[in-house]
Amino acid sequence: MVASDDFYILALLTSSAHRTWMHAQKGTLKGDIAYTHDSIFETFPFPQIVAPELVDQIRQAMTTLNDYRNEVMLARNCGITDLYSAYFHEPASQLAKLHQALDVLVLKAYGWKASDNILSNLLDLNLELAGREAAGETVVGPWATGSHQGRLP
Repeated sequence: MVASDDFYILALLTSSAHRTWMHAQKGTLKGDIAYTHDSIFETFPFPQIVAPELVDQIRQAMTTLNDYRNEVMLARNCGITDLYSAYFHEPASQLAKLHQALDVLVLKAYGWKASDNILSNLLDLNLELAGREAAGETVVGPWATGSHQGRLP
């Protein structure tokens, strides 16, 4: 659980970039993913300088995705696990399309393309940010987006 009411942060943590990082850093417990804050969340390198307009676009894409998920789960009387099991890997599904649109925006925030080696880029950024922190330089974290709009209700 991440204590935030900001759709921007939710978007970054919902993105394929974060899933890529999670799968590279995860532990396992009985074959299940063990998501730990110290090995995954705290080491995940968030985009550093993102134009406010792009932050707003990312928030809006996440709002649209979240609203869609909630509508479908309510209409089908299912939970999020059932929804993702049925539709996430189906490229023609609206759920997959909304995730793809979100991913395009998140990668834009990093300045990367889908054809880039995202894991390698994330690792390079992680190492760069760790070096900057060690040198006492400012590193932008997920809560430094500067806007309170787009927060979860």
